[in-house]
Amino acid sequence: MKTARTVVALCVAIGMIAGCSVSSEEVATPSPQPGSTPSTTAKRVDPNTPAATQLRWFIDASGRFPLSDNDVREHFGPDIIRELGGSTDAVNARLSPFARLTLERLAPSPAPTAQVGIVATPDGKRLQADATVGSDGRMTGLVFVPMPAEPTSWNGVDERLRALAPEVSFTVDRIDDNRCIPVHSLNGDTQRPLGSAFKLYVLGALGDAVASKKISWDDTVTVRTDWKSLPSGVLQDRPAGTTVTYRRLADLMISISDNTATDHLIHSLGRDAVTAMLSRFGNSDPARTTPFLTTRELFVLKMSRYPQLAQRYLAADAAQRSAMLPELDGASLSGLPPWTTPRDVTDIEWFGSPADICRALTGLATMSTTPSGGPIAHALTINDGGILLDPERYTTLAFKGGSEPGVLTLNYLIRAHDGVEYVVSAMLSDPTKAFAEATVVPQALSVIRGALTLAGR
Repeated sequence: MKTARTVVALCVAIGMIAGCSVSSEEVATPSPQPGSTPSTTAKRVDPNTPAATQLRWFIDASGRFPLSDNDVREHFGPDIIRELGGSTDAVNARLSPFARLTLERLAPSPAPTAQVGIVATPDGKRLQADATVGSDGRMTGLVFVPMPAEPTSWNGVDERLRALAPEVSFTVDRIDDNRCIPVHSLNGDTQRPLGSAFKLYVLGALGDAVASKKISWDDTVTVRTDWKSLPSGVLQDRPAGTTVTYRRLADLMISISDNTATDHLIHSLGRDAVTAMLSRFGNSDPARTTPFLTTRELFVLKMSRYPQLAQRYLAADAAQRSAMLPELDGASLSGLPPWTTPRDVTDIEWFGSPADICRALTGLATMSTTPSGGPIAHALTINDGGILLDPERYTTLAFKGGSEPGVLTLNYLIRAHDGVEYVVSAMLSDPTKAFAEATVVPQALSVIRGALTLAGR
């Protein structure tokens, strides 16, 4: 689906199916003390991570092109050198359009091997720069994407969103006493496929289990082969029998959208407990997401014997679908054909509207302020989803996105500098065509930034 070399920033931010190569240690940031609130755990930028160091080096070096042989060997890995042409002259030719860049700012990153920043060209254009590095510290990817202009009116917001997908739901809500007050809505009550944003409900079930003292954050779960899923994530590579804390599973599930971590939580907490969070958090149609699938079960439905198995599932009623789950759980995930086009995105998925997601995020924010809720806030703030907001104006309190072919969702809880909090949820779906995420994601993020500006006026 996606390669870690070129789109690792999108891969880490969104996740569902991806070739993420983020090691488990890379997001092993310390969790806050119990009772910490999202405002005290907001992510700060470390300019000295391996990826940030390389990105800053390149921007500085862009002012003295051409690069020397030594520059290329020291800072670029062999794979990217080969893709850029294989020689120093070829590398310089490919990178010459990016001469004399200036760095505006770096964004928080969930992993030291990936860094996003905003750079400016000599003629005033703004670019999003994504750098990734390998284990030796040399760059494995360097991508520059033009930053689209932000819409300056609500009509502009709606027009831009409708241009991105045939099916769109979007809201900006102001949070007032844990209530979602709509500021602007485009089909905001219409449910769409959530992709990995469904993991917010799993996090809620985990927080509820800790609050009720059924488990503690530092209790452990044993990795099981039959609970392993496909990437995104890293836990699928851990040997069976390894133990992982609930705290760590939460961080992995939210920050890098680790599917195997998610499935271990669903099985450990119980499917009924996770399903119950749909109603607890005010999902407007819980039956549509019942039975509550694991990521492994969804992969089997959409990749194993497709479409025959999916058609059987769709023809079944709720009880019959539940009876099929052991069959899905027993199916192999090895040797499956690629999945690159939309498959039953309006029927086999997890579902919610932007209004539903607002209620879920505010529910989690409330949980995070309780004595046992600090790790919830921590998990939600590790990754800001590449939103690239001005840190002088905004703090990202929570992010969770989701994607599969034909599905893209971006969901944020943001605090403005004046203390007002907003939830912004953008849900795009296309039953016939996969999204070109390298293009669509920057466009959607620019719409979200513009909507926040409009909401604050």
